[in-house]
Amino acid sequence: MVELFARILRKRITETSFAGADLNSTLQHLHTTVSRELAIEQDRYYAEIYPDPSKQPQWSGAIGSRLADLDMYGSHSVVISTK
Repeated sequence: MVELFARILRKRITETSFAGADLNSTLQHLHTTVSRELAIEQDRYYAEIYPDPSKQPQWSGAIGSRLADLDMYGSHSVVISTK
């Protein structure tokens, strides 16, 4: 799940215009937003899996599908354009 949200963060970084923006605060805002989304998703996961572990394959499949959709953001490097 952490890799999924790392890819979501990389995607949002690449989609963000940094022209004239404060790079550090914009990146911090993106990171904070995605971290909150990860925490919410993890809470949903734990709320469903702990009482009913049989739901694990469903979660694994959904996360795998979302990872595949974000495959192009699997690289650990991101190019930021400030132009």
